[in-house]
Amino acid sequence: VFLTPAILCLLQLFFVPVLKGAPLASIPPVLPLRRIVKMRAAWLLGIYHAVSYGSMLSLGNWVPSLLAEVSLRRSATQLAWGGALVMLVSGLGRISGGFIIFRVSPYAVAHGSILALCIVFAGLALVPEPAVVLALALLGAWFGSVVFAALFQLANRSAPADSLGALLGFVNFLANLGAVAFTLLFGWSKDALGSFTWGFALLAPLAAAALAVGWRVLGRGEKPA
Repeated sequence: VFLTPAILCLLQLFFVPVLKGAPLASIPPVLPLRRIVKMRAAWLLGIYHAVSYGSMLSLGNWVPSLLAEVSLRRSATQLAWGGALVMLVSGLGRISGGFIIFRVSPYAVAHGSILALCIVFAGLALVPEPAVVLALALLGAWFGSVVFAALFQLANRSAPADSLGALLGFVNFLANLGAVAFTLLFGWSKDALGSFTWGFALLAPLAAAALAVGWRVLGRGEKPA
C-alpha cells in the first residue's frame, strides 16, 4: 500500500521535463485570504465538503466494526470485504461525479447529496439490520463521493480564477477538519457509549442543519455570494 503510490509518484517525474508551464507576464491580482475567509459560500462549501468527505472516510474506516456490531456471526474477512466494497463505491462515485454535472446542476447535486446523507445517517442510527446497514453504508459512500465534482465546480464560480487555489485550500481545510472530527467521534461513541448509533444520530441533524443553511446561502442556481 505504500509502494504503489511511491512508484506512481516516480512515474510522474518523467513527465516534468515535457510539461512546461507558460511564464506569467505579471503577477495577477488575487483576493487576500481574509476576504476568502469572510465569504459565506466558502464556509458553506467547506461544511458541505466536511459532511460528505468526513462521512465517506468515517464509513471507510468504521464499516467493518459497524457490521460486526450488528452481525455477530460474520468472520473478520467477511466484515473486511464490506469495508472494501464501501471504498470501491466511493471511488466509483468520485469518477462519475464529474460526468453527472454535465447533465445535472451542481447545485442540485450538492444539496441532494447532503439531503441523502442526512437520510442515510438517520437510517444507520435507527435500523440495526446487517443488510440494511451495509446498503445504507454503500449509499453513504456514494453520495459522500459523487458530490466532489459539484463542490469544486461551485467553488470555481465563487472566486476569480487567480484566487481559486486559496479558496479550494480553505474548503479542503474545513473538509479535513470534518474528516478528523467525524472519525474521532465514531471512535469515542463506540468506546464511551458502546455503539456507533450515537455518532450517526449526531451527524443526521448536523447534515440537516448544513442543508438548511446551504440552501439559503448557495441557492438553487444563483452565483454564490
